[in-house]
Amino acid sequence: LQAMLEGDWDAKPPGKMFRREWFRLVPERPFCQQRVRFWDLAATPEDRGGNPSWTCGLLMGRLDDGRFCIYDVQRIRATPGDVKTLVRQTAVIDGADTEIWIEQEPGSSGIALIDEYIRYLPQFTVRPLKVTGPKTARANPVSGQAAAGNVLLVQRDWVGPFLDEVEQFPARRVKNDQVDAMSGAYNVLCERGG
Repeated sequence: LQAMLEGDWDAKPPGKMFRREWFRLVPERPFCQQRVRFWDLAATPEDRGGNPSWTCGLLMGRLDDGRFCIYDVQRIRATPGDVKTLVRQTAVIDGADTEIWIEQEPGSSGIALIDEYIRYLPQFTVRPLKVTGPKTARANPVSGQAAAGNVLLVQRDWVGPFLDEVEQFPARRVKNDQVDAMSGAYNVLCERGG
C-alpha cells in the first residue's frame, strides 16, 4: 500500500510473525550466564533454482532480567566440509562455556550426523535437538517475546539480513534458516531454564 500511495517501491508489508521494530538494537554485548549456539545445518552450495538453504548458527543468551539477546548469526552456503570448519571456528570464538545445539533431522542419517559432530568437537558440549511440529508453531513463543520488546540484537553486520528474513517469515520463497535457528536457541534456553 505504501508503495502505491507514496511511491516507496522499497517498502515491505509488515511481517506476519515478526516486525523489525520489535527488536531493540544494543551497541554492546550484555552479560548473561548461559548462551547457546543453535545450528540449523545445510550442506548444499547450490540448488536447481539457485537458492539453496543456508547453514545458520545463532548465538542467543537469556539475560538476568528475563529478556533474550541475539549476539551473533553465522551463515554460509557451502559443502559439508566447509560447514564443519565454520562450526569449529565459531565454537572456538564462542568458548567452551557456550553449548552447541544442532537440529537433528529424522532418521538414522540425522543421528549419524550428530554423532559425527560430537566426535569432531570433543572439547565442546554438543547436543542434538529433535524438532517437531510446524516451523510457525516453533517460532510462536519467540515471536511473542519479540513483540513485547524482550529480544535484543547486538548491532553488527548480520542484523540487516536477519531482520529482512524474519520480517518475511513465513513465506515460501524466502529462506527461513535464521528463524529456525532463533526458534531452536530460544526453545533450548527456555527448556533449560537458562
